Amino acid sequence: MSDVVINMSRRLRICEKKLFSHDALLQSTFQ
Repeated sequence: MSDVVINMSRRLRICEKKLFSHDALLQSTFQ
């Protein structure tokens, strides 16, 4: 794999984690 693909997948994973934690925050707020 090229460095570009690795960097892109890494960025996607970071975005997913941020979205997931943000979602969890919203859930705990509205419960």
